[in-house]
Amino acid sequence: MRGSTTCDLRHILAGWSRENFSSAMEIIRVEPRDSKPKYPWQRAVFDALVEYDPDHLQDMIIVADSAIVRRLLQKPTELDELVALRDAFSALRIVCPVG
Repeated sequence: MRGSTTCDLRHILAGWSRENFSSAMEIIRVEPRDSKPKYPWQRAVFDALVEYDPDHLQDMIIVADSAIVRRLLQKPTELDELVALRDAFSALRIVCPVG
């Protein structure tokens, strides 16, 4: 899985702050770890957003991105879920900007 993203972990960890985490979590509106997410794919996003181990962060982001893409390919029709998918993608970009 490594190498599939342009995410530079040194850059992310150097710029990581509680503000980034809070912003990302606010965007996806996921409850604490013990609660069940509204949509199954949200668990992968939450897990990526709370991962602090640089050896696992990149893989977790790839898994979360893949979960979002898989769900989008299923063509969900519920507006709330489409908004949640957009927000999850935005939250992951806070953690790992593209480009």
